[in-house]
Amino acid sequence: MKLLMITFELYPHSMSFDTTAKVSITLDQLLQIVDQLSDKEADQVAARLAQKRKKDAVARMSATMGKVKMTPREIDQLVEDVRQDRYDKHNRGAAGR
Repeated sequence: MKLLMITFELYPHSMSFDTTAKVSITLDQLLQIVDQLSDKEADQVAARLAQKRKKDAVARMSATMGKVKMTPREIDQLVEDVRQDRYDKHNRGAAGR
């Protein structure tokens, strides 16, 4: 069973030593806690998870794009080619209906 680590900062603006409390809980325990949240609190959790996913996606994209050597013009052309392909596929599918 996978354990999750939840941290609670005791003194967020204290000196440089670590005063963070660490509590290990299972995914099932976390879900039980989430089930107890009010709608507003659940929305806050959902927003935080969405924010984390976006941040992770940007980090992955940045890591990938750092390896790609293309000019802005080449990138624009690639995007336009993909858009045109998708447009053509969509119109072919719509014509068959």
